[in-house]
Amino acid sequence: MRTKEQIATSVLQCMISLEPTVCIVGNVTAFEVTRLLTDAFTACPACGAEPWVDIDCRVCLVMSALEEQP
Repeated sequence: MRTKEQIATSVLQCMISLEPTVCIVGNVTAFEVTRLLTDAFTACPACGAEPWVDIDCRVCLVMSALEEQP
């Protein structure tokens, strides 16, 4: 069985391949699902650093910006 983080990684890969405004479930967009994933990781799935701190990693930059959204 996969861990929650492994599942979140798969979901994140799916979400970033879609247009941000496309509805995934009901009226929840890909952008909103991606925002929900910011707390699901103990390490960045792209660079392996602490979540969203590597300024040279695109995933860290995007996810840290999403964390700052109200």
